[in-house]
Amino acid sequence: SGSPAVIGQYAYRTLSGLTATQYHLIVSNTGRLEYFDTAGTKTVISATAFTTGDLFPAFATMNNLCFMVNGTDAKKLNGTTLQTFGITRPTVGTMAGAVGAAGSLNGTYELYVTYGNSVTGHESSLSAVAAATVIATSDAIDITNVPVSADAQVNRRYIYIRNTATQANPFRIATIANNTATTVTVDAVDTSLTVQAPDSSENDPPPAAIHALAVHKSRLFTTDGQKLYYSKLGLPEAFDPEAYEQVNPNDGAAIVGLLPVGQILLIHKANATYALVGEDPQTWTIELVLPDTGVVSARTYAQVEGVAYWWSEQGPVRWSAGSGALPLADNVLSDITTPENLNYGQASLMCAAVDMPRQRILFSVPDSGQTRNTVLLPFNYRLQRWESDKWDPLDVASMCVADDANGQPWVWLGGYAGQVFKWWGATNDGVATGTVTGTFTAASSSLSTLTDLTATFDTTGAGLIERKITLLDADDQVVTEGIRPRITANTATALTLDSAVTGLVAGTVYTYHIGGSDFQFELAWSDFG
Repeated sequence: SGSPAVIGQYAYRTLSGLTATQYHLIVSNTGRLEYFDTAGTKTVISATAFTTGDLFPAFATMNNLCFMVNGTDAKKLNGTTLQTFGITRPTVGTMAGAVGAAGSLNGTYELYVTYGNSVTGHESSLSAVAAATVIATSDAIDITNVPVSADAQVNRRYIYIRNTATQANPFRIATIANNTATTVTVDAVDTSLTVQAPDSSENDPPPAAIHALAVHKSRLFTTDGQKLYYSKLGLPEAFDPEAYEQVNPNDGAAIVGLLPVGQILLIHKANATYALVGEDPQTWTIELVLPDTGVVSARTYAQVEGVAYWWSEQGPVRWSAGSGALPLADNVLSDITTPENLNYGQASLMCAAVDMPRQRILFSVPDSGQTRNTVLLPFNYRLQRWESDKWDPLDVASMCVADDANGQPWVWLGGYAGQVFKWWGATNDGVATGTVTGTFTAASSSLSTLTDLTATFDTTGAGLIERKITLLDADDQVVTEGIRPRITANTATALTLDSAVTGLVAGTVYTYHIGGSDFQFELAWSDFG
């Protein structure tokens, strides 16, 4: 809807029995969250899921839930239902108890409550104790003013009590299976209560302003740039405020990204790489792995065949536990990755994806002087060689790998104007139908609108918006070299360009190509290795 940049994509998969379902998630910079199913049908989950702006989302899947953070928002997806990441513990307010009918409770009791989500299984931390205790003598207890949560995911409350004379901790005595009732009667023999309450902070939501996620060793790890936080074992929404690690906090650099590789978790800053090594908080350690190589954008993470790839301040690198880090820039065409040829000032925009059927990693990067990703750099991981010094199909704001209905993985490109493209699925340069090439006569030396009355340009949806256009003169020489004009709107016979093409000769016939000229090279090393 409209023309937002597609700034995030992710293949979120759920499993029910033996049935797997994929949701190809799409996040735009207008805050929309949508998904494609494997048949290509699009569904809007929420038009206001996230804060508007170029807040690049990070994703992780655990316990059949998809978690999404961007430094401002923290959400989770339960199938197609968007919810808050974590549950804030109740404020006990005026909850109180009084003895009721005859029952089994004997002693002085404290009252507590937690919030729960029966679908995800998550329970909040424990409330503070209710203001007044209740003295029971073979009584039941009537509890009033049980707090109700404003969080839509909460669909039950758990009531806990503690006999101050015989119990060191509160135990669950009742479940209110809704988020509306404010009264409940509880009654049980103390010794029959076996579910101990969480403490007042162990199941807290994640900290604020987190921007990276990683599932590792059955925990969910995250960071706000300062500390490395981790959830309870097997409980991705339970973050004790004391469950964190410091990662060389005095080096003046923030944590940029988290990348699990095998048995270790790589922790990236802009100028260094650390590793979390070990099984649990009692035994793990944080080690410096690469003292001068970090990551410029966690969106450039790619893993294949046990090897991790990313883009650093020195250029792209590959890393494995056995061989350490090696620069990819040395593998021929090294000049394409230098600051002189790329705009490292916009390095946070960079992203990557693994085109596994064609054994390549695609890096989407900003060319020199550009303020968005304008070129693709293909690296063949089988041959350990760059395939080209530049591919220029269209500007790519995001990438991901998602399966089609046959289970075939494809790279998907997210554009800057609300469109998503299937990479390598056709040879049409993103033009699904209609005229792709023709001729026109220049009316003047400068052109910002191209008209071909014989054309039938595609106008479906946003039409040809963002497609590149190439103009050739009578000698087949490119007259748009270095200009990169893009289509901003079109009718069936006219194309509006984002920048004027100058230097034309009025009255001269020119040829146009939408997307790019049709040419191919077959290289022996590519075919036969």
